[in-house]
Amino acid sequence: MKVHSEVLMSNKTSAPATESFMSAEMRQFVEKNVANVAPIQCEFRLGDTVTVTNGYGVEIPGKKIIGFVQKIDPEFRPESFIFLDWDCYWYSVAPDKLKLESRQGS
Repeated sequence: MKVHSEVLMSNKTSAPATESFMSAEMRQFVEKNVANVAPIQCEFRLGDTVTVTNGYGVEIPGKKIIGFVQKIDPEFRPESFIFLDWDCYWYSVAPDKLKLESRQGS
């Protein structure tokens, strides 16, 4: 599986922008666990830049959506299915915690 480089491309070169922010561990997680499209309909897409509101109510701007859960687990946080490029990239967030800043290509 590709590391979503088709969405997160740098404008100046053909090198994936993911190389600039993804650690080896993050890249491996994305390759094994992340889908390109949401498992259910939502307003967000791969590559969108969003502001996320964390568990303390703090808004953190400038985070990119790196993907979605492959399958929703109805018994463990079924409302949370979006992965972001932040320090806890493996912890999916719910769409209601996000505000769209910009969409790639828009």
